[in-house]
Amino acid sequence: MEKSHDEKEDPLRRFDDREREVIQSQLRMPMVNVGYRTLYRYASGTDILVMSFCSFCATVAGAVLPLMTVRYQASNFRAFILTYLD
Repeated sequence: MEKSHDEKEDPLRRFDDREREVIQSQLRMPMVNVGYRTLYRYASGTDILVMSFCSFCATVAGAVLPLMTVRYQASNFRAFILTYLD
């Protein structure tokens, strides 16, 4: 006997109606449209300044990281070549 599509894939079938309702209400997430103004409405000027500074520092660190790899790799390569040429 073939089970219906709902019976096969319903992970909540073992719960009674009340439990199923509670679980579904916990899993249901409404779509919320939030802008930056709403998101940071409780942030003070100092909070925004600190977040801006941290964002700037993270951007600079992300940009410099590949350059540091190239710089140290070049010096290691130069030392390797000079060691084996002598």
